[in-house]
This record gives sequence, C-alpha cells and structure tokens, in this order.
Amino acid sequence: MGVFSRLLEAIDAESVAALVTVLAVEGSGPREPGARMVVRPSGGFHGTIGGGMLEWEALADARRALAPGRGPAIRETKSLGPDLGQCCGGRV
Repeated sequence: MGVFSRLLEAIDAESVAALVTVLAVEGSGPREPGARMVVRPSGGFHGTIGGGMLEWEALADARRALAPGRGPAIRETKSLGPDLGQCCGGRV
C-alpha cells in the first residue's frame, strides 16, 4: 500500500493525519526529495524520511501540528550534522 493510500486510511480512521515530505536536499542526506511518511495522531506512522534523529524530530513536529488549533502546514529546514546527531552533513 502506497503512502497516499495510507494517508487516506489514517484520515478515515482518525479524521486527521500529517504528511511529512522531504522537499529538497542540500549536500548529503539520508533520503531524496519526495520521500514521505504519514503520521497519525495516535502515534503510528508509515514510510520514512531517513530515520535517526531527523525522523524522530519530524514525527514530534507532525504530532504537534496535528494538535487542535494548529495551522495546516509547517515548513522547516534541518541541518544534518552533530547538533542533530546525524552524520550526513547536508540539509533537508
């Protein structure tokens, strides 16, 4: 089952879901632009944007975005160096 099917399934089951997408990569990164994951408010997720702390932070950001009263979109840039605990060295 693809990411968009999982997104629709999550919305059907829980009324809301978040879609995390890698829009761009500068330098070295764990996944390519277009990598996606679906995050459910109940804690489940499907797909990957690269694992590690990058993904852990993206999951936390997505769950916060699903809270009542939050806006529909968040755009962030993450540096993939020692501060994030990633060794890639690029930016997503």
